[in-house]
Amino acid sequence: MNPDSWKAMTDIIKHNAPAINTTHSTDIHPCPAPFSQLYITPRTLLDLRFCSYHRPIHIHDQESFYEQCPESLKTFFLKNSELNQRRVAFLKGDYEKAGCQKGCFWYQEWKTTGKGFILDEYLDSDGNPYLKKLWLSIGPDCNATCRYCLDPSEFHINFNTCSPSVMKMAESFVENGGKILLTGGEPFLPKFKLLPALERLAKIDRHKIGHFDIHTNATLLDDKCIDTILRSPVKTINISMDTLRPDLFEYLRRGCKFDTVWGNTLSLVRERNARSLSYPSIVILCAVMRDTYDHLDETISKIVDQGLE
Repeated sequence: MNPDSWKAMTDIIKHNAPAINTTHSTDIHPCPAPFSQLYITPRTLLDLRFCSYHRPIHIHDQESFYEQCPESLKTFFLKNSELNQRRVAFLKGDYEKAGCQKGCFWYQEWKTTGKGFILDEYLDSDGNPYLKKLWLSIGPDCNATCRYCLDPSEFHINFNTCSPSVMKMAESFVENGGKILLTGGEPFLPKFKLLPALERLAKIDRHKIGHFDIHTNATLLDDKCIDTILRSPVKTINISMDTLRPDLFEYLRRGCKFDTVWGNTLSLVRERNARSLSYPSIVILCAVMRDTYDHLDETISKIVDQGLE
């Protein structure tokens, strides 16, 4: 399909496609991911798709792909035939053929509430979809072995599978105005060279570039890292903690010391406030499970008292 003909194609589909549910308009769809986002995992092969629920499309020569970014990303997003076939099915309301799994949160919300998105809001002035966001997952490369994640006692896991060259793509994408949700594993592992990338981006006017939202276990947030974060285009730091009870925390999150993680978190808050910055937002992520739900109110109270989200 010629990407230049998107507007004409979508107009035809809107007027001729049967609705998947008679309570929904064919103009409203579950989520904008097929028209705005790529989910990326850089393992032995580069894995790309619209979101984590979709089946992957693989790039074999990922190093060449990174070197040609951001053009290689734009070309893949617009012209890959399989992605375009999935978009056509998505617009027709055939979400199963589009690759949307029944467990998708946005799909279920749309089915139950009708809340969704309007395609026109995600097309450029020429009527073509354009890539706004990357969801970059560098798991399982991590310095922790949390019991509820990939437990090495139950799985054979290589914690060194992701290509560090992916940060070249991430840096160029943000420099050109894109937004990246960067999740682990652990993004601040030295192999990924995230800090040098942030240092380079810190020298550019932040109003002219995009930003990162970063998930981290906070074990590596030392003073140098904190300083770099506060000078660079990082909008949100999401820190996985689950509980603020030290013994339980260290039992669940093997490889993480409570005093280190909590201390680094509070240092980030204090330094951000000392510089009178409104960014980044600092968020504590809690996995709710049998071991943590009975004192979740206690955890939340302590988090809020420290000026965290």
